[in-house]
Amino acid sequence: MKHKSNIDYLSNKEYLTLNEASLFLGISKSQLYKLTSLKVIRHYKPHGKLIYFDRSDLIQWIKSCEIHSEKELIKIVSKFK
Repeated sequence: MKHKSNIDYLSNKEYLTLNEASLFLGISKSQLYKLTSLKVIRHYKPHGKLIYFDRSDLIQWIKSCEIHSEKELIKIVSKFK
């Protein structure tokens, strides 16, 4: 139950720390560091050291990695025929 309350808390914050963002995304901190160093995911370093994330950017990033179902792909391809 504690895990759910952490997610609820994170869902109400606009900006997340690296630790909070890794919990929110369900990935390790090292994986999140890798994504920031590769500039795959938008982040902010206001003082050049600590990393922050806009929660809406994280949601947008998740949505940008969409995988279409087979049914959706057939529908998309049929538009080009």
